[in-house]
Amino acid sequence: MVKRGKYLFLIAWSYYLITLLPVLGIIQVGGQAAADRYTYLPSLSPFLLVGIGVAWCWKKISLIRFKMELKCVLFVCVCIVTFFLSYLTIIQIKVWNNSESFWSFVVSALPKAPSEAHIHLGMVYSKKGRLDEAISEQKKALAIDPNLAGAHTNLGLFYAKKDRLDDAISEYKKAIAIDPHHEKAHYNLGLSYNKKGRLDDAISEYKKALAINPRYADARTNLGNVYDKKGRIDEAIAEYKKAIAIDPHHEKAYYNLGLSYYKKGRLDDAIAEYKKALAINPRYADVHNNLGNVYHRKGKFDKAIYEYKQSLAIKHDCAEAHNNLAVAYYSKGNYKLAIIHCNKAVELGYSVNPKLLEVLKS
Repeated sequence: MVKRGKYLFLIAWSYYLITLLPVLGIIQVGGQAAADRYTYLPSLSPFLLVGIGVAWCWKKISLIRFKMELKCVLFVCVCIVTFFLSYLTIIQIKVWNNSESFWSFVVSALPKAPSEAHIHLGMVYSKKGRLDEAISEQKKALAIDPNLAGAHTNLGLFYAKKDRLDDAISEYKKAIAIDPHHEKAHYNLGLSYNKKGRLDDAISEYKKALAINPRYADARTNLGNVYDKKGRIDEAIAEYKKAIAIDPHHEKAYYNLGLSYYKKGRLDDAIAEYKKALAINPRYADVHNNLGNVYHRKGKFDKAIYEYKQSLAIKHDCAEAHNNLAVAYYSKGNYKLAIIHCNKAVELGYSVNPKLLEVLKS
């Protein structure tokens, strides 16, 4: 019996030490220094031993005088310990409630929190639209380690969302100076150049991103966008097709390919690509609107009206869709509805064709 107890103790202790390794970070599971989310594994061993110990004590108490009193004391002690541990568990669950609560806890609990904690907390803030706080956290991460290319890229991305394009460009360049093979930094730098109208610079950055990762579908799609803006439609079409070959569910690539086909007058091809985009995302309002444009150009006014209505059902304040619907109703001779949607487009700030307004008012 004694030997069996020793073996059990040895097995429990070995299990505890082995399962403690990922908690302490000695065995890495991810990039963290430690991982308290795995503490439930090593905790099984001591709880098992405590349970065995309580059962042993309970059995021994049965053999002595005042056993009822001692059992009551043991029971109360077990209840107090269980209550205390349950309370601590509830507190810890609140920490792991969501990403914000967890990373906020890490940052507040550790006087010198690792840079990764600030980076992750900043990303959480960004997803919630709290860009100023997101920017602050990335800066804190960079104050700890200025050579974090990812933090510079994230900071640039947040600046871009606030339309601070020059600041964004500066951060992307810092990221690239640290890591010339940072494809996302090149890609985002291309996006910012595109927004500033520096199309040749945008093309250069997209190509650099693709030189690092030829299967970067978003980079191919946006390279196609820039080619389209420069009137190089055939090159744009080629890039969209490459993006689709990489990612057959890239709805934006289908949409842009449809736009390019429309510009070239290949209306049936444009319809086919728009339908592929809608098969992936039926609530893609811009696709419905542009599909309506193709039907209108083909003289299929009822189908055009249906698509414009679908667009407005998804995006109620789309001034362009209201304008297009007004034109479609006018083409069908339904001037009453044409006036309603024309006025709505004007209310939403759309520059309606003055000739159309004049005809409808007369």
